[in-house]
Amino acid sequence: MERGYIVLLMVLIIATGRGEGQLVENFYSSSCPNVEGIVSQAVSTKFSQTFTTIPATLRLFFHDCFVTGCDASTMVSSPNGDAEKDAPDNLSLAGDGDVVVLAGGPSFNVELGRRDGMVSKASLVKGNLPEP
Repeated sequence: MERGYIVLLMVLIIATGRGEGQLVENFYSSSCPNVEGIVSQAVSTKFSQTFTTIPATLRLFFHDCFVTGCDASTMVSSPNGDAEKDAPDNLSLAGDGDVVVLAGGPSFNVELGRRDGMVSKASLVKGNLPEP
């Protein structure tokens, strides 16, 4: 009987590990099928306005990943303006993959659908990034 419980427990653990949260390239295919085109157009428009779009966006991507992991927390808004994106060091944003291509770099597919970014605070930025 005890062995049956152990097997059942193992099956449940394995099954729950295969639930939601898996990253996929087409994560927004139902909710926003044109997301890649929208982002690409916004990045291209911004790039045509100012070349600093490329270094600023790549720097922002680095800041996002360095502070709390690559969870797009630099994009999360807060009602009182104290989110990570509002920190002075993080005041620009665009699609990183598109920026790399515009800079002459290789294109790459990005897997989407992270749901583990639960914290976005401007106070986490200072002291967690190297100085320029």
